[in-house]
Amino acid sequence: MGRLQSVILLIEPENNASPLFEVHLELQLAESVYRPPLGFGVQDGFVTLIDNLLSDVYNAAKFVPRLAKEKRSYNIELEENAELSAMKDEVISRVASVMKYAQDYQASFEKYSYLWIEDQAEFMQQFLLYGLGFSLEEMESHVDDGLPRKPPTLDQFKQQVKTRHVNLICLYRLP
Repeated sequence: MGRLQSVILLIEPENNASPLFEVHLELQLAESVYRPPLGFGVQDGFVTLIDNLLSDVYNAAKFVPRLAKEKRSYNIELEENAELSAMKDEVISRVASVMKYAQDYQASFEKYSYLWIEDQAEFMQQFLLYGLGFSLEEMESHVDDGLPRKPPTLDQFKQQVKTRHVNLICLYRLP
């Protein structure tokens, strides 16, 4: 019971201790991913790590010999203990809650995905040749003869630089 109680205390939201577990949000090949991966049923994922930790807590009882031979093993008693089951459920519930928060946090970056998905060099080349403002219809109407070259005005160029700069600053400052 002590180990599960320790885990619960360490994952308390109000606890100012260092994190017990760490998951990193990384950018890989134009997508953001968590390491270890989040989600239920993911091999080598965060939930698997937690499940293994909880199983190890229970399995430790297998190595404690029972003096009263007529009683069941400690391991079985631990698994059937309602208080321990409630603690285990609390840990799993908190893990699910934190995973939801982490996935929402990851989703908050979607509006900036063009910064890592879009080919920046290609975008700048297109922008310098054609400027802004081509609708899909205009692009389709010039399929045969190509888009007319229309370099951006100074104001368009300044606006594009400002927009990209502001988006990068916002991305940098997100918690």
